[in-house]
Amino acid sequence: MGLDDGTSRKDDIESDRIEEPLLDKKDYTLRGYQNQPDSVVSIPSSQEGSSVFGYNVGVRPFQDVSFAIIFLLLVVISVAFGIYGVVHSNSEYQWVETAQYEPKQQTCSIPEGMLLEPMQASDAKWQIAYVIMPQRLKNLLFSSRAPSATPIWITLGIALVLSGPFALGVLFLLRVYTKELVYATLPLIILLPIVLNLTWFILCQRSEECLKEFDPAGQYVLFGIILLMCALMIYVIYSNWDRIQLTIRIVKTSSEALHQNLALLFVLPGLSLVLVVFCVPFVIFIGYSYTNGKVVPNPDVLAGESIQCARGTDTPCCVWQTASWVPYYMYLSGFSVLWSSTIMAQIQVFTISGTISQWYFAQAGSSAMNSTRRALSVAFGPSFGTACLAGLVVAIVRIIRGAANSTDNEQAQESALAIFLRACLQSILDAVEFFTRFTTNFAAITGESFCNSASMTYNLLKRNLLSTVLVEIISDRLLAMVTFVLTLVYALLIYGVLSLSTSLAKDQKLIAAVLSWLIVFLVLVLFVRVLSNIIDTVYICYAMDKDQGVVSKSEVHDVLVLLPASQEENPSLAVRREN
Repeated sequence: MGLDDGTSRKDDIESDRIEEPLLDKKDYTLRGYQNQPDSVVSIPSSQEGSSVFGYNVGVRPFQDVSFAIIFLLLVVISVAFGIYGVVHSNSEYQWVETAQYEPKQQTCSIPEGMLLEPMQASDAKWQIAYVIMPQRLKNLLFSSRAPSATPIWITLGIALVLSGPFALGVLFLLRVYTKELVYATLPLIILLPIVLNLTWFILCQRSEECLKEFDPAGQYVLFGIILLMCALMIYVIYSNWDRIQLTIRIVKTSSEALHQNLALLFVLPGLSLVLVVFCVPFVIFIGYSYTNGKVVPNPDVLAGESIQCARGTDTPCCVWQTASWVPYYMYLSGFSVLWSSTIMAQIQVFTISGTISQWYFAQAGSSAMNSTRRALSVAFGPSFGTACLAGLVVAIVRIIRGAANSTDNEQAQESALAIFLRACLQSILDAVEFFTRFTTNFAAITGESFCNSASMTYNLLKRNLLSTVLVEIISDRLLAMVTFVLTLVYALLIYGVLSLSTSLAKDQKLIAAVLSWLIVFLVLVLFVRVLSNIIDTVYICYAMDKDQGVVSKSEVHDVLVLLPASQEENPSLAVRREN
């Protein structure tokens, strides 16, 4: 990192110092940063010899503890009420439809013969589910007399097994053949909507039913609009070609960082599995809590004496009335599950940022051993409260966004002002979520609290907003584009192999291909999320280097130094490389 036996580098970079640092160093004086042992080193500040940047592997204080306590209390309360709901569940819930209504007493009762044992009731539920299941799906999944269904299960199993190697293959292509892969994908992104546009237009022209229902003038207008959008996409790609070239290099560099830390590809799915296991009891508790109540006469029937119910009508005579505490518990448990999922997402960001920043600030020729384990211990240890606070912010953002979307669905017609305000709200929510992710990256590297990390992030983004947006948007679009095309090719290959080697029906082959595509696509979505967070982390580490006037990873600086800078930014940089 440009340090010789711990001596100060103040004289080395005095002539090239940045006039206005990206981050305010006074905020970090005496915060307890320590020199990194072995392969990971920190960068001493030029102010009074205090240690500032680099991945902080010193003893980190526990941050934002109050939010961790609030989360744990919420979980304990949800579990306690969930157990209460399981103990006091009413088995009459499943027989509401068979309840007998007594008009004179205005009561509902369950016939004694319908009250089965819990295990028999469970079997009855499965029988009902089987009865209402579509016949085609039953034949596809459960029919023992259809041996042709076996290749479907084999295909899905193979897709699940190959999804991991497939992701590793994509990583290899992004590392070695990044430019070729993107160049091969770009034309497909343009040609695919053009082909689909021509296909529906030609088929509609040949269909008399389509010609009757769809006005010919409207067909030509829609056809022209889609072609215009394709032309606009071509222009956007052409006008941003230099940025695409730069983003290709950024993706290649980030892929190399992931290759050096392959443990992330195994740890992150493990964290997702932990989240699923953690949330399953809450889902069970919510289901049981709804069974706390009793069978009562339909209030609509009681309110109107002329209303007919039961036989030959759509109005039930008896309905299920939940206990008064059940709706509140559902909201509480639902929020617990939502908050838990956002916390786990933040912990994944912590793990990625901590691991990659250790790799970035490692001395040349050395490897950051146990970097992923160290990052995990920080995420579940001193910084768990910070992850809880960041997850709470994201959870609130998603609740507000969900409420806004539900309002959109309820109101079919809105004024132009309402549409404008809703668009502004969505932009603000996206900005908050974007800012929170960068804040989490800072907290993972420095060990600071959420608020202090937010202050650091604000100072950085204020001066580098343009280049940050470039890294975020274009790289994500390129990765999503590559993922979609590769998985689509995989699904087409599966369909072709099934057509040549099996006697499956056309719809069965199509279902197998779609499900195989979905499995591989979901795995690659996780892979793309990892790469996207790596890009963010590498960018932050690069900004820290710029603030200190050093170069920790020359191969990263050679790429990121080409990012467009804001007018206020002084691009001068004291280049000091490790031998």
